[in-house]
Amino acid sequence: MNLGELLDRLRFLMETNRVQRRWTDSELVIYLNDAQEYMRALKIEADPDYYLDMEMTSDIGLTLTAEGTGMYSLVLPEYMEYVRRIEAFGTSGTGFGTPVEQAKLRDHQRSSTWSYFEGVYGIQTWMYGGPRKLFFATADAADNMRIWFVRRAPKMVRFTAQQPVASPTLIHALATAGSLVGKLDKTDDYYVGATMEISTKTAGPGDPEGETRRVTAYARDTYPSMQFTTEAFSANVSTGDICDILPSVEEMHQELLVYLAAQRALAKAGNRDQIDALQVTKGELLSQYLTTANDRFDSTPDHVSWPGDDMR
Repeated sequence: MNLGELLDRLRFLMETNRVQRRWTDSELVIYLNDAQEYMRALKIEADPDYYLDMEMTSDIGLTLTAEGTGMYSLVLPEYMEYVRRIEAFGTSGTGFGTPVEQAKLRDHQRSSTWSYFEGVYGIQTWMYGGPRKLFFATADAADNMRIWFVRRAPKMVRFTAQQPVASPTLIHALATAGSLVGKLDKTDDYYVGATMEISTKTAGPGDPEGETRRVTAYARDTYPSMQFTTEAFSANVSTGDICDILPSVEEMHQELLVYLAAQRALAKAGNRDQIDALQVTKGELLSQYLTTANDRFDSTPDHVSWPGDDMR
């Protein structure tokens, strides 16, 4: 489902349960994004490597930068949410070694101190609390590295294209536009790997409406204009076309996404009776979801809760 279809389904579910309040689309997108993050966290808990991906530094243009005497840094792209493992060339320049370091990047972002890791082949690695950087004491790893990571799941958003020039691959959006449904992130690389759909074609020749393509780059143009680079649509995207960043949750589990979002919205409003009406179906959907992540899980782990569970 695209974002419009998810919103329609969410509203239908809540109206079926006699909810009186009317939420804006932007409010409901917040609840959908919260539910998506919750579902993702459950799968990572069940199987830490479920979303594991790997890229070579040479393939994505990452290089070491000198940072003073005997210190080199590697700036990690924003779409790498967790770094699981890094493998680098040894001092001989041939072959990959065992992992240089293992750490959750986010843990170190919260720290204000230097974190130190002893690496293989004499490579010593530091990660600083502020920048998304890895620091090396030698340039021996500069030739190439394998980075094993969990890709960030960008939040869903709907925007209207604002094209300086119509293009099938370069799509512009305004981060301050009143037509936004949700919030457009202003961080470079944030949407890399996400799927974009042209949900409504309103202008220009051709008809890519309903087509989906992968986002390959994302960066500021001239703020508040943000530029997406995508795999090519079958026709130009023009100013006025409606574009969605789709959910990362698999289609077969998007009904659970809607139920979780509904429960969170109802919990916020204090609608206890309506939450009770959702619980049975939500529980069945959640059980199905978790069993697809890992056979060890056939129900919600005891320590995992969701807003509204305590209102039953």
